[in-house]
Amino acid sequence: AVDVLTSCALAQSKRKLVAKLLQTKVLQAIFLNAESDQEMRGFPTGLLLASLCDLLVPGCGEDATVRFGDVGRPFWEKTDFFNSLGACLLAAIRTEQWPPQSGIFHRPWKLARACKDLSLAGFGADLAPCVAPLVSLVVARRGAGDSLGDTDADAVTASHLAAAALRGLAGSGG
Repeated sequence: AVDVLTSCALAQSKRKLVAKLLQTKVLQAIFLNAESDQEMRGFPTGLLLASLCDLLVPGCGEDATVRFGDVGRPFWEKTDFFNSLGACLLAAIRTEQWPPQSGIFHRPWKLARACKDLSLAGFGADLAPCVAPLVSLVVARRGAGDSLGDTDADAVTASHLAAAALRGLAGSGG
């Protein structure tokens, strides 16, 4: 279920809908599930929180301004999420499975979107492990040229999102 929610949350058009579904009690259940199988559920849960990091958690009270990133920070620290994100992004660029031998292949554009969201939400300092892979996405795209006939929409999207993440890092001093 977390994988499906994460995939939906990484789609710009569905982020707010997914956030509405994840009230405090649902988040608590997701955290318990992730802690019971941290190796398989930890990264997807962290990625879900990253993709919603700038949005408010519903059900925290009328005056509460708790963002998913605020709730996620302790979880990210506990699971070493940002190092995992950098390693996963590098593996995705190389079209390798991550975690190794898992059979799971991530899409660079989805991971770049999470990096962009994190950088723009003020988590730029945590993204140091992702800088080199983000730069390589931009450089690879630049090296391929920007011809109008280019059919690799995922590579174009990944490059644009990586560039936005890096601009967010530069703007935040991260």
